[in-house]
Amino acid sequence: MKLAIISIEKQFETERIQEEALKRKHEVYFFSPENLQAEIFPKKIFDVVLFRVLKGNPLQSRALALSFYSAGTKVIDEKLIHMLGKNKFTNYYSFFKAGLNIPKTFFLNEKTLFSLPFEQAEWIVVKELEGKRGEGVYKIQFSELHSFVSASKEKDFLVQEFIPFEKELRIMVIGGKALGAFEKQSVHWKKNIAQEAKAVPFKLTKEISGIAVKAAKSTSIEIAGVDLALYKKKWFVLETNRSPQFRAFEESTGINVAEKIVEYLEKKKQ
Repeated sequence: MKLAIISIEKQFETERIQEEALKRKHEVYFFSPENLQAEIFPKKIFDVVLFRVLKGNPLQSRALALSFYSAGTKVIDEKLIHMLGKNKFTNYYSFFKAGLNIPKTFFLNEKTLFSLPFEQAEWIVVKELEGKRGEGVYKIQFSELHSFVSASKEKDFLVQEFIPFEKELRIMVIGGKALGAFEKQSVHWKKNIAQEAKAVPFKLTKEISGIAVKAAKSTSIEIAGVDLALYKKKWFVLETNRSPQFRAFEESTGINVAEKIVEYLEKKKQ
């Protein structure tokens, strides 16, 4: 298999995928999106192209995905070919449409600021539409929302009710199958491994597995890190990450995620 990995940055995850692919005698190449040219009539160069971190290059990356796909190359995720304009707000709509529990969620900018039904809430959560690794997520007092939006460089957000979740999980889902889970433990309200939360092994149940797989499927993500949170015996979907970090997952669960990803890419090639 001739594999290309496209990402704006090299990470532990891309190196691990490359390592496992080389073990299985595959050729592996790494590119940043801006270093490739999308064509309408391309030649097939790679068997499979895996897109990872693309922030800041969405249009170029989608053009590349279409170009590779036109040449007969398998593209992961295929959502890059078929869907435009996906962001956190549209993902939450997908969760809702799939019948999954989500916090009360609204679109936010200066025009919609004064129509939000949060007058009785002390705290709310504001998220940038394209944030990752816990970046661009803020817990603020509702009374401060106007000044926050006015001072921000971003113009559009989603805003949610603040829920004091009792437990948060990360589940890895590859090709519609949940591999395992860990609990994210932190004294901070925002429990992200990239922001020093601790990964603790968690036994995956049939219920949690089903929710995670459904969430990944609803957002058309083939290799997903799904974040779930528990409140009053009800699981809420918080996120489906399209290019999830998995160092903490491998270390806490003992599952070789990189190998599972390569196996999935091999099946896609067939």
